[in-house]
Amino acid sequence: MLRYIISGFIGIFISLNMNAGIIAGEIFYKWLNGYTYEVKLCLYSEIGSASLPERCQDTIDFGDGTSAVVLRSNGPIAGCSPAHDGIPITPYIKYSEYIATHTYPGAGTYYIHNSIYTKRDSSIINIPNSINQDLHLEAMLVIPSFGVTHNTSPNYNNIPILDGCLNGNCFNFNSVGNDADGDSLSYEILPCSGVSGYTYPNAGTSGTYSIQATNGLLSWCNPQFQGKYNTLINIKQWQNDSSGNYQLIGYSQRDVRFVVNTCTGIHDVSILNEMVTVSPNPFLNEIKIQFNPTNNARHQITLLDVTGRALTSFNSYDTEHSITVNLSPLNLSKGIYFLKINDEKGNVLFKKIMKQ
Repeated sequence: MLRYIISGFIGIFISLNMNAGIIAGEIFYKWLNGYTYEVKLCLYSEIGSASLPERCQDTIDFGDGTSAVVLRSNGPIAGCSPAHDGIPITPYIKYSEYIATHTYPGAGTYYIHNSIYTKRDSSIINIPNSINQDLHLEAMLVIPSFGVTHNTSPNYNNIPILDGCLNGNCFNFNSVGNDADGDSLSYEILPCSGVSGYTYPNAGTSGTYSIQATNGLLSWCNPQFQGKYNTLINIKQWQNDSSGNYQLIGYSQRDVRFVVNTCTGIHDVSILNEMVTVSPNPFLNEIKIQFNPTNNARHQITLLDVTGRALTSFNSYDTEHSITVNLSPLNLSKGIYFLKINDEKGNVLFKKIMKQ
């Protein structure tokens, strides 16, 4: 049985004016018209970190010799006024967007990046002295001259944060890139940009840490130490030119956070993540949420928009391993939404979904 309830604002707007270290991030660009593009920087930060000032604004360099200071654009307006305050997507993590519109002078190759003063959080195992190192993101935009006059970077169906387990376990992360232009995508792992002393996460002598270039599936088997890790996933876009040859027309980067824990049972959030799938994603009117048959638990599921507002909530019951929800009555706009999934043990999982 499915309960379908339209609800009001969710009570997750906590500690918005506290300081924050940056956990993860990603950067996008979208063609608007002519040579005009929208550039969006997305950052995920700790709530309550006392080490760094709040990120009410950031600076975006457009790669053509110009830059702009951009105010944060999501969440309520309070302590960061006139900028918005971002939204907590968990009790510990805040999501922030910085969006700018820019017109380029013409065809060419442009390297877009964020401010170099975006400090990371502390104690990242594979980044020495991480509190004093920056999270630096880059995107390459090619405005080509071989017949295609516009280009949009792919969007992704998940947030760049994932839990994993010690004790010889494997866990997977997949960006699940969706390209509006139909470009071919390839994926690679790179050292986090601009980091001194970076090392790849340690998989030990019997483990693996690798990504499949064609589908973006990153697998980490046999993590060696409990703690926080960051890696950079570079997603390349390819298009055929008039002669049928593939041309690199851009890339965008995701700085991804992995948290490795000593998992104690099926109710750990890291394992819950592996037991819940959402399809289709992007969706049009309906979503199907599937639970692993061994996960016989009740879940409360809430749909949030990017401001943190709860749009609807519903429950799954012990005997339901799959539920289908019709979201068309909500008349959702195209864009990013989050599913907040609570289990009976008090664990919370967030799934990023997109309305097409």
